[in-house]
Amino acid sequence: MTPRRPRPLDALLIGVLVLIVAGVVLLQLHLGKDKTTATSSPTATPTYQPTSSVVSASPSPSTAPSVTGSSGVPSTTPGASGAPGATGAPNAGALQSSLAAQAQSLAAQQPATFQVATLNVLGSSHTSAKGDEAGRPSGVWRMARSISVLSQHGVDVVGLQEFETIQAQTFLDQTHGAWQIYPGLTGDTRDAIAWRTDVFEAVQEQVVQIPYFNGSEVDMPVVLLRDRKSGKEVYFFNVHNSADTYKYHHQQGNRTGAMAREVQLIKQMHGYHIPVIFTGDLNERADAYCLFTAQAPLHAAYGGTNTTTGCAAPSIGGSIPIDWIFGTPDVTFSDPVMDHSGLVRAATDHPFYTATVTLH
Repeated sequence: MTPRRPRPLDALLIGVLVLIVAGVVLLQLHLGKDKTTATSSPTATPTYQPTSSVVSASPSPSTAPSVTGSSGVPSTTPGASGAPGATGAPNAGALQSSLAAQAQSLAAQQPATFQVATLNVLGSSHTSAKGDEAGRPSGVWRMARSISVLSQHGVDVVGLQEFETIQAQTFLDQTHGAWQIYPGLTGDTRDAIAWRTDVFEAVQEQVVQIPYFNGSEVDMPVVLLRDRKSGKEVYFFNVHNSADTYKYHHQQGNRTGAMAREVQLIKQMHGYHIPVIFTGDLNERADAYCLFTAQAPLHAAYGGTNTTTGCAAPSIGGSIPIDWIFGTPDVTFSDPVMDHSGLVRAATDHPFYTATVTLH
């Protein structure tokens, strides 16, 4: 018979065993917590200040969205690397989105500055053998001179009138992808907007119907462009209103009807709280200035005043023009120029007008 241990010794041994087991459990819990902390993703994305290179980087033209018939800013689709479940991918995607958002916000606070122009290039048909300007060189020859004028003045976007298809093709061939035009070669190019692809990307393009000779409806272009550096958007609207010519008489009513419709379109576009720049050969001088600055929220790049006490149209180059550059109040113009040099006279029968634009 085994002698029985005293009860106090049993209690002591049991207490020691309990302490050992408890220590092992606590150690396992501590190690498990450390492992979880080391392998889990953080729940918050740190804030980063974007570098200047990120802010100033321009999107590649190849990534510009398809815009014909679209409206607004297109959404982006994450790539496969951002798919849920990929190791580290959600954090990388969040970091990229954070940097992009901060860069866009910072860029939007910077002003956009560019050079705008308007130019009636004198349609190629006018200088054909049967044209009313048959003594002038061909439209193809003259278009090369118009391109030189745009280059000399550092123009980034221009409203073009009488820009016939052969001239539009020549323009694209000789600028080697540096410029984009709307409407393109498959549309009616006679009234077009052209812009440098390294400065702007198109967001929206459309044509609107405006009365022309004898009241016929003609397509005129409207383009919403985005400045690549600042991200700021601006509408460009370019027109050519009918003139009184040897072939078409008494066109005042058509010009008046066209301007009334143009006023309504400008007011509609500016109602979206987006700046509007309006260019064109209006075939009207002081009357056009006074009408547009009274009935639409516009001011001219060349100056002028229109108050309750009277309207004073601007003079540039010694005369009130028929080729106009207007902007809404959120457009600031500076350094307007009228060029009627020998190069311009070789290119066309109109002066060339340009001004610097700043969007704050």
